[in-house]
Amino acid sequence: MLAPKPDILLLDEPTNHLDLPAIEWLQAELNSLRSAMVLISHDRRFLSDLTRATVWLDCGLTRRLDKGFSAFEARRDTVLEEEERDCHKL
Repeated sequence: MLAPKPDILLLDEPTNHLDLPAIEWLQAELNSLRSAMVLISHDRRFLSDLTRATVWLDCGLTRRLDKGFSAFEARRDTVLEEEERDCHKL
């Protein structure tokens, strides 16, 4: 159930247990909202289609990427390579 005109919507694994038509409906509904959303999901396509910013929580640190999830994995790989290189220099 979606609240009408929420200021912020918190969704934890919203596509779990949904079939494809239900996921497509949910995605269309969320795209039409003019509110902030926090999405936690393993559904990469869903995240790529809906997000404009990504926050990565790793080892107690949060990192913000002002791009959607589709750009996240490349950025994550770059950060991990930089961290590995820095550790090797030590």
